[in-house]
Amino acid sequence: DTSAAKPTVARTTTAFDRQVPMRTFSPPTVSPPTMERLSGTAPPADASAAASLAPATNALDDPPTVGPPTVGPPPMARASATAPSADASSASSSALATSALYDPPTVGPPPVESTTAAPEDASAAAISASGRHRLYRVSLRWLADRRTWATAVFICCVVGIGTWLSIEQDRFMLVAYRSNVQRFADTYGLNLAEQLRSAVGTTLAVGALAKVEGDALTEANFDLLANRLLRFYPGIGELQFSPYGVVKFLHSYSGKSTPPGLSLFHHQLLASGSRTTIRAYPDRLATTPGPQELVEGGLAVIIRHPIFTTVAPRILPLNETHTGGPLGPYTQELGCATEEEAEANCYFPGPDEDGETGTHFYAFATAVSRMDELLKPVGLKHLHTDQEYEWQLRVTKNWHRSINGTQGVFATSPDSPANVTLSDPVIVNVTVGEIGIDWEFSVSPRGGWAQRDASFTTQLVLVAVFTVIGGMGMGCATVAGVRANYKLSQPNA
Repeated sequence: DTSAAKPTVARTTTAFDRQVPMRTFSPPTVSPPTMERLSGTAPPADASAAASLAPATNALDDPPTVGPPTVGPPPMARASATAPSADASSASSSALATSALYDPPTVGPPPVESTTAAPEDASAAAISASGRHRLYRVSLRWLADRRTWATAVFICCVVGIGTWLSIEQDRFMLVAYRSNVQRFADTYGLNLAEQLRSAVGTTLAVGALAKVEGDALTEANFDLLANRLLRFYPGIGELQFSPYGVVKFLHSYSGKSTPPGLSLFHHQLLASGSRTTIRAYPDRLATTPGPQELVEGGLAVIIRHPIFTTVAPRILPLNETHTGGPLGPYTQELGCATEEEAEANCYFPGPDEDGETGTHFYAFATAVSRMDELLKPVGLKHLHTDQEYEWQLRVTKNWHRSINGTQGVFATSPDSPANVTLSDPVIVNVTVGEIGIDWEFSVSPRGGWAQRDASFTTQLVLVAVFTVIGGMGMGCATVAGVRANYKLSQPNA
């Protein structure tokens, strides 16, 4: 009975499958169909074995498929159902067994990609896009945090304050530097004023001697006094004694001297200044008509002190023309030919001094200081060579016409032309009221004032570097903490 033999064969096949390994299994031999099989009465033993062997071989090669159990008729029903003929069953079982054992699995063509994604792919893509969007939002939300902006503002404030402090320190250093220059310029100005007062003192000493001696003053006595005065008062090159304006005695310490016999009232360039000096006394003990060019050449400061005595004549005892001195082309007439002219040009009454009345002009006591001699004791040479400053001396008003071309500038440092104004100098007023001195002493660094201190750039770079490093470190730490907090607060981020 075919239906009764099927279950037995299936159980035998299952047990055989568990005992025989696949690598030692040999394919069954298919025998030719017998008469019994052609008649369809019962399947032969070979066909039954082949049919049962095919599923077992496939079970060895292919992993079992996990899925829901197949619902169908019981084995007896399946066996008795419209089954294929014995030949077809035998051939199919043999072919399946041989294919499973020898033929490799057939690899088919790759599946055609569809433009429409599968539901699983679409869901994965949506989840991925949502995650990227959430991550993007988390990566940018730290910018809206107050701590981030507070840190940025703090860094900017630190950098700004550091830069401002560096600039202010540099400005303070430049102001302090200018103040230092102003202080030692004041010192040089005071020294120059004292030097001028010393020159005035020498003329007062000669005037005192002339008042005592009068016409009895000899050249030997004058030389003795002048020698001592020039020794104790450096910077004065020459002392003169000029009765009625005519140079009579002179003592030169430097060897350069004014020609004797020079008449100040007959000299075209000296007459007006001489009369002004006499009329300014006693408000001014002496005057300084200059600096000016000397007759013998060179620029000098000339300090003249008028001397008045009771024995002096009322009118200058001078001839209308002068023939006793080297005037050259500068000679002129005295201008006292008539009584009216004499009263206007040759009458010089003096003040009442020491109970004396009726004094008149008698003589000039003159100190001549050439510029190099006057400035040497002040030390202006060191100001240029040692401290590298440029300087100028200038008469502020009513300067002598011999220095008109330089607008009153009469002395400068070697590298500073007299006709070029210094760049933004510090200015010291050198004023000696008793002799009418009103000068300006200007000082400026060689090459002009520096716009920045030498250490300013280094300080600014150091402040910027350390501020940026510290600020960026603090900022990065704050930003990293904020971003970490946001990432932790966002699920699936």
